[in-house]
Amino acid sequence: MNFFDCVTNSNNGTGGSIGLDILSVPEFGFQLNSNVVIVRCVATHNVGGGNPNAVNEGEGIVVAGTQNFVIRDCAAFGNGTAATQPSGIPGFFASTGIGVPFHGLDGLIENCVAEGNSGAGDSSQGFRILRSSNITISNCVAIGNNNTSTGEAWGFSTDTLLGNEAGAFGPPVNINFVFQNCVAEANNAQSAICGGFKDEYPRISFVGRHY
Repeated sequence: MNFFDCVTNSNNGTGGSIGLDILSVPEFGFQLNSNVVIVRCVATHNVGGGNPNAVNEGEGIVVAGTQNFVIRDCAAFGNGTAATQPSGIPGFFASTGIGVPFHGLDGLIENCVAEGNSGAGDSSQGFRILRSSNITISNCVAIGNNNTSTGEAWGFSTDTLLGNEAGAFGPPVNINFVFQNCVAEANNAQSAICGGFKDEYPRISFVGRHY
């Protein structure tokens, strides 16, 4: 499955909105996708609306339930969710540039930029990789990804699903991640923690420069 020189722009909905979404859920009986290549693609301003349901996300490029994948020379700008997660209601309220939310196996993300992916959900991040294994992120930049409400903001996030998020598919921890020559800058949260890299588990390696 190959995607070359594609653009997804302003796909907006009241719930989740994703520019390019390669998805399979083995827990539902589907086989993993395999051999996915995404090159020179741009995802911009894909925005989830204000409907407070269990899935309200705005994301640029997402690969999940996939083995052997490459995301190369891609950019994600201005993707996010306008929804603020109501107190006590579980759900997935995320603003993400490039994400591998579960069951990503043997993947490479290189020469990519995630900038200005912002929203009011529980988390905003340039790159989010979770519940996956054997992933290398090389020569990537995350800049100006913001949370406009009470959630977190990160340039690169390798957490598992947060406690208030639904749909905890995939293995419980991340295994064998490598960050090589990556830069995170000016990622901000209004009232929660924020930073360049979020690493909840020790099986992460940093090679070369990382800021």
